[in-house]
Amino acid sequence: MKDAVEATDFHRRRPSPQEMTSAPDAAAALENMRANDGTLVIQVGDTGSVKIEPAIADQLIELLDSVSGGNLVGLVSSKSRITTHLAAEILNVPHEYLMKLLEEGEILHLPPAIFAA
Repeated sequence: MKDAVEATDFHRRRPSPQEMTSAPDAAAALENMRANDGTLVIQVGDTGSVKIEPAIADQLIELLDSVSGGNLVGLVSSKSRITTHLAAEILNVPHEYLMKLLEEGEILHLPPAIFAA
């Protein structure tokens, strides 16, 4: 499984040309499988299906759209914290520049007290 994680770690590498080429088709397929209410319905085997709520379906399609554009993509849980050093690395900017943007309010962020629970 580690190889699969490394292969899809898009916040550390750009998608390959093959991934960029296949992503729009995958996004279109997901969009076509959506019900009228926006729910994504995926057929599982011959007898069942899985329903994915519209907000999650939107996120999956948005992820594929980003991959198709060759963008670095990462998912971070709202319960996760990352350091400003890691954020600067992910954004591929100097740490000092990121700190300046944060201090000037150019990038919205949660204050550290939010996570103290």
